[in-house]
Amino acid sequence: MSRTDSPNPIFLVILMKKKDGITAFGEVKNDTALAGIPVIMLTSVNERLVFSFTSDDMEIYYGKAPEAFMKKPFDPPTLLNTGKELIKG
Repeated sequence: MSRTDSPNPIFLVILMKKKDGITAFGEVKNDTALAGIPVIMLTSVNERLVFSFTSDDMEIYYGKAPEAFMKKPFDPPTLLNTGKELIKG
């Protein structure tokens, strides 16, 4: 991710191969150049790992929560609308 591109918003999946989305979220929100960019977390962790994980859990762990938290499977138009709303502010 480039700090000069200013992506808006950032989509992160919790279970990723090289770096998990939770770690990436912490890095984004602790980077002053990226911290203001809204984050949408996407997850199927509840079904795949059989435990609950929510935006509230991220708030407790990081002191910050993603601007949106969506469980898979999600409806593509809902994802698109969520992204549009976050861009609007």
